[in-house]
Amino acid sequence: MLQLLGQAIFIFCKGLEYLIFAYVILSWLPKLKGFKLVVAHILDPLFSIIRLLMKHSVFRTNQLDLTPLVALLIVTFIQTILL
Repeated sequence: MLQLLGQAIFIFCKGLEYLIFAYVILSWLPKLKGFKLVVAHILDPLFSIIRLLMKHSVFRTNQLDLTPLVALLIVTFIQTILL
């Protein structure tokens, strides 16, 4: 049972990884704005927490949004812990 839960969380994290990569790639393609809005709507709860924490940290940047990178690092860290 515990192994099944670990696999489910691992699959969920893999899906989040793909969504984050899709978000980054779609940010460079202006013609696919509708699909980017859907992906952004899914990732917005995660990104808003990270943006809030980064606003009060040493890593705040006004020109560069590092939120997808930090989210990817967090998801990868969670996957590593589960293995």
